[in-house]
Amino acid sequence: MIPKRILAVDDVADWRAMLTGLLSEEGYHVKTAGSSSETLRLLARERFHVAVLDVRLDETDEGNTEGLDLMHRVRAVDPTMAIIILTGYPTLDMVTEARRPDETGVSPAFDFVEKDKISWDLLPGIKRALQSVVRINDDLAIRDEEGFFSKAARRLRFAETREPPNADLRQEIEELFRKLFFDCQEIDVHPVSQGYSGTAVVKVKPHYCDRGPGEAVIVKCGERSAVEREVNAYDTHVKGVVGGHRLPQKLDVARTRSLGGIIYSFAGVPFGEVRDFATLYQEESLSEVEKVIENLFRETCFPWSREECSRKKFFYLTDHYRSLLGLEQTALERAFKEMLESKQNTCFELADGIRETIRFIDQDVSLPNPVWFVGKHPLFCPTHVCTVHGDLNGWNVLVDRHGDVWLIDFGKCGEGHILQDFIALESFVKFSLVSTDNLSALYEWERGLLTCDFRASPSLVNSFGIEELDKAFATIGKIRHLAHEAIGEHDMTEYYIGLLFHALKMLTILGLPSKTSEHALISAALICERLGETQGSEFSNAQEVSTDQSS
Repeated sequence: MIPKRILAVDDVADWRAMLTGLLSEEGYHVKTAGSSSETLRLLARERFHVAVLDVRLDETDEGNTEGLDLMHRVRAVDPTMAIIILTGYPTLDMVTEARRPDETGVSPAFDFVEKDKISWDLLPGIKRALQSVVRINDDLAIRDEEGFFSKAARRLRFAETREPPNADLRQEIEELFRKLFFDCQEIDVHPVSQGYSGTAVVKVKPHYCDRGPGEAVIVKCGERSAVEREVNAYDTHVKGVVGGHRLPQKLDVARTRSLGGIIYSFAGVPFGEVRDFATLYQEESLSEVEKVIENLFRETCFPWSREECSRKKFFYLTDHYRSLLGLEQTALERAFKEMLESKQNTCFELADGIRETIRFIDQDVSLPNPVWFVGKHPLFCPTHVCTVHGDLNGWNVLVDRHGDVWLIDFGKCGEGHILQDFIALESFVKFSLVSTDNLSALYEWERGLLTCDFRASPSLVNSFGIEELDKAFATIGKIRHLAHEAIGEHDMTEYYIGLLFHALKMLTILGLPSKTSEHALISAALICERLGETQGSEFSNAQEVSTDQSS
């Protein structure tokens, strides 16, 4: 059972002592505070389910209603808490303020309790608050044989709020699932492959108290603010829009103080028959992989890339991809410097100390330094924008046994570069599915990708003497062929620009194998070489335009 935490706030010590005794006897974990400032300090350190707030926090001032102001501040810190107001003398204005719905349509206070009736009314009020607002299924049996909750507590990342200690976070994750599956008797939890987003995705098989086994669902959980954005993006861009035979349905959303969770349904698909693209790629033939890619971009993503609002505009691709990928130039330069200075690096060096050029030692060739390149050259061009998934890696593409494609993780869904999803999936194939550490072969392979024209045929075959490179080459050929179709143009400069920033992002991700970072650097350097050859003086002209615009 999840221990229920109650925060009781009253400026009078005797009242605090009485509340502590009353609530502790019922098995609640109780903390007290005597002022607004003490309350906020406690909230900064600890998480509570219910707050019991006295309206008057200064007994010397009969008109004091500081507790109502504190009510709003508590809600701002943790909107998932239930708030019960204590008062000796309730007034109409007091009740109106406490019950007036906020912008989300929720009243700040769940209930009022008069102080002379605490002994009779407070405990039933707290019980109702836990049942109606907090809604934690304490009777839920959770089968987590693969240790998902503990693994998720280590991998979740918090960009906007303080990260809870690991032990607290593990309990909060369990609490989130007890909220999501409030009507269930038992759930079986099975992790799926994870990416670099700092969120966690899991397959769940629910068993209901009155209906028996339910259909398998996917649960996405992460930082609450990120999940809120995904819910909004789903409702705005996905619901009723995404194509294909299988429509992802958002079934439920739950929140704790730090976390949010979404249940997605795969109606009619038996448990265990959904694989992510990464797993399918490793297990199936090239022809099956190509069918899935065709289904993905022609059917599932079709309404996005062909929608009527797709339009051409002048797009500053540098700013777009830096923002999308969180790629600050100073962080990129620092990561590049650390890579060159690492003891593991035996492949790259600055050519004669010139920062514009790096030398790939294995091939004894000099290449453009891509980190310097993107810092100097503003990259923009007229292109199409439309609604995109925004994070189309192989862990967010799910495939059932019929080859139909489902998408999950819509946190970055919105207006973007029309080729953005194609670029993201190609980058995933390159840096997550290709495993060879033969950098010389990867160098020739990346050169081949930049010299082949995939417009006429997606099935150009190059043999690099390594089977996985041949399969990846053909897979990327299929993606690029469809990308050509999406924009209907021959010039793929904008595609290469997107690939460049995705490759550079790999340099900044901590914990990646050195082979992956080295491959990414080769890819980025060769793309810069290609961009320099095709664009010529256009970069210097763009620099002048950018300077003129900023001045």
